[in-house]
Order: sequence, then C-alpha cells, then structure tokens
Amino acid sequence: MSGLFLNFYQVNIELNTVSIPYKLRSEYPTRDDFISLKNEYQNCSFYSFEDKILFWDKNNNEIPNEETTTINLKENLKVVSKILSDSIIDFVKEKGYTVYKNKYSYTWQIKSKKDLLNGSIQGLEVNRVIELSPYFFTI
Repeated sequence: MSGLFLNFYQVNIELNTVSIPYKLRSEYPTRDDFISLKNEYQNCSFYSFEDKILFWDKNNNEIPNEETTTINLKENLKVVSKILSDSIIDFVKEKGYTVYKNKYSYTWQIKSKKDLLNGSIQGLEVNRVIELSPYFFTI
C-alpha cells in the first residue's frame, strides 16, 4: 500500500487567553546564553515571541517563581500552533517514533519503528512515515 492520505484534525480551544512564563530576549542575547537557559529548564519547550522567550513545561507542570505574560490565543495563532505541534512531537517521541524536522518548511516527519514487511525480505525494511504540518486559521 502506498500513496498519500490527507488527514485534517480540527482543534477547538475554549480559552481566549493563557498565561505563559517568559524571559526577556535581551537577557539572553547570544546563542550561549540561550543554551544556558535551555539547560536551566531542560524539560521545557521554547518559542521566541516579540521581545520575549516563552517557555512551558513539556509535562504540563507549573513552573514556579517565573514572570508570566498573557497571550491572546485568537490573535497569536503561531504560539498556539507551536504549543500543539511540540506537544504532539513530544508524545510520539515517548512512544518510540523517530522524528525529523524538515529543514526548509515548518513540517515534521514521524517515522514508525515497526517494519511493515516484518523481516520477510532480508536487508529491506519498510516503515510508515507520517508528515505533520500544523496549519491554523480562524473564522
């Protein structure tokens, strides 16, 4: 079986705003500074937004003692898209899938670890690959 199957999933988010911890981008001007921030919060995802670096815990735990900013989800769909796609990627990685980010597009390839041929042809392995592309719009 081969070919392209398109699946679309609609996500309805009831919240209009969300509070997200942040650091000012000016406090981490160099790559080394940003790497030190990532090392300090190893279980977090990061997103650069305006003059801030937003971050949130991958396991949905609260991050104590950090300043938060309120994000309007209807006006900042790229933030919503980043949170959703990172959550999906983290979920499938935990399930043992291999994940690759496509270099020149905002898409991800998720490769199954299961050989669809079940070893029936020596030296050949066929794996299912799913492409994830977050797309957002409002009505």
